[in-house]
Amino acid sequence: GGGGGGPLLVAEDYFKVFPNPSGVYLNISNEKPDEATDSKIITSEKSIHKIVLRLIDAKGNIYIEETMDNMDHTLDLKKLNNGFYILHILDGDKTHVKHITIQK
Repeated sequence: GGGGGGPLLVAEDYFKVFPNPSGVYLNISNEKPDEATDSKIITSEKSIHKIVLRLIDAKGNIYIEETMDNMDHTLDLKKLNNGFYILHILDGDKTHVKHITIQK
């Protein structure tokens, strides 16, 4: 047996999603700390990746897929039925998973 072990390798989650449960809208706030930038480095289009927000249900049906351009984004949930949904936040090669309840 033995239960020790090092820290789990989990992608740091810097996205705040609120309110939850939600009925009308869902705010996604990107609270990633500003990384130190070197003024000599010219950022190319390739280095700036879009963050994709994808709201699906347990069966994998996609209800919303939007691109997050700013630090904050709001999803409109008014057309969706009550129930349990999963929000995938696709940030580069990382996927953050949030469990969302829609309750009107």
